[in-house]
Amino acid sequence: MDSWSDVRRKARECHRQALERSGGDRRATAIIAAALENDDLEKRYIDLGAGTLGSLDRLSCIVNISPGQDPVDERVVIGHEIGHFRLHNDPHSEVRHSSLGLGGDDVDSGAGKVEGYSPRERKEKQADIFAGELLCPTDWLRGQYLSGKGVSEVAE
Repeated sequence: MDSWSDVRRKARECHRQALERSGGDRRATAIIAAALENDDLEKRYIDLGAGTLGSLDRLSCIVNISPGQDPVDERVVIGHEIGHFRLHNDPHSEVRHSSLGLGGDDVDSGAGKVEGYSPRERKEKQADIFAGELLCPTDWLRGQYLSGKGVSEVAE
């Protein structure tokens, strides 16, 4: 078990709930829409400035999204903000980095790396991992791989 297991478990539960609401539609668009609805969150497009891609206004239950992003990146940003909503209690948080990903970097490679994160960096990494697991749960992905499906089939 790694240090991110609890984050992944919570994201998989969020995915399960969203999948139920979406009627079994696993497409990222459907999962994100259902997850927003499940948490009574509204999505709003607004110029956030200064390289900010998204932000969560917890008090207003609004996920703010900077307009003009690639749709794939936008879904990751929204998943990240849902992660903050589900994992953290900060009244406001935002995504400011431009290198989006689904938590695929070497965060699990040793306790030294994890312990080196500041509290803010750790929250951001948790939200990144949450987004990846929300959009493509590793247990489901593993099953797809073991059943012989190729990358294109799984992505579809």
